[in-house]
Amino acid sequence: MYSKSKYGLSEADKAEDVVQFEQTSMPVWTSTPLTLPDASSVVGIGFGEDAAAQLRELFAGAKVPTEILVEESAWGDGFDASLMSLIERQLVGVRFVVVGPEQDVMRAESILGRAGAVSGEIDSHSTDVAEGYLPEGATRRVFCGYCRIVQPAEAAVGDAIICVNCGASLNVRYHFSRQHAAYLGAPNGEDLIA
Repeated sequence: MYSKSKYGLSEADKAEDVVQFEQTSMPVWTSTPLTLPDASSVVGIGFGEDAAAQLRELFAGAKVPTEILVEESAWGDGFDASLMSLIERQLVGVRFVVVGPEQDVMRAESILGRAGAVSGEIDSHSTDVAEGYLPEGATRRVFCGYCRIVQPAEAAVGDAIICVNCGASLNVRYHFSRQHAAYLGAPNGEDLIA
């Protein structure tokens, strides 16, 4: 069990004192340095100039073919198509290095997974978390349990938000869906019809 105050949780959840993080599916980040994977080719996917610079530095001495896709955000128009086009050009043995904010990295991982990449082929690094979990106040992708859309929200786990699409009152939960690359926004019961 870990003290929740270190993991970006709301004040209400902090009052409960502890939570068993081993039982959550929230992404946990480590401060391991970027390393070039052992592969026949390597693709770097970076979000923002900082991530792009890290990838260029990593790939500078590569002895295998490399390619870099840089986007400002995975939320941008055309990102899915750009990434799918990049994936379709790859051969067996490729490895992916994804660098950027958690919400963008996890969305890229989700798309890579749907295209057939397995976790051992993806090396992800968050630029907004040095160690542990995404901090309180950071932007998270939240999946609405009512209307099933994914939306950005500046909220800690345990906070209540209002869905931008259907107006439902949701609690941001400890469950993280890798398929949707989002935290679950569970209905909090305030707007259920009797």
